[in-house]
Amino acid sequence: MGLGIARVTDPEEYWDEEYSRMMAAWDEWKSAELDRIEAEGSAKLDTAEEVGSRLLDGVDEEGQRELDVTNRLREGDHLDYATGTSKWSAYYQKKVGN
Repeated sequence: MGLGIARVTDPEEYWDEEYSRMMAAWDEWKSAELDRIEAEGSAKLDTAEEVGSRLLDGVDEEGQRELDVTNRLREGDHLDYATGTSKWSAYYQKKVGN
C-alpha cells in the first residue's frame, strides 16, 4: 500500500496496537499538562508568599508606629496608664492574631 498503512489481518491485534498507541499519547499529554500545571502553581505560590510577606511587614510596621505614638504620649503624660496599657494590649493581640 502506498499510504504507509500496514495491512493487518487480525482485527484483535489492530485494536490492541491502536489502544496502546492511544494510551501512550494520553500518558504523554497528561504528563505534559501536569508539568505545566505544577509550574504555574509554583509561580502563583511564590507570588502569594511574597504578597503575604509584604502584608505582614506592613502590619508589623503599623504596629510599631502605634507603639511609638503610645510611648511618646505616655512619656509626655498625655496618656494615662490604663489607656496606654490598653493600646499595648491591642497591638499585642493584633500581632499574635488573637
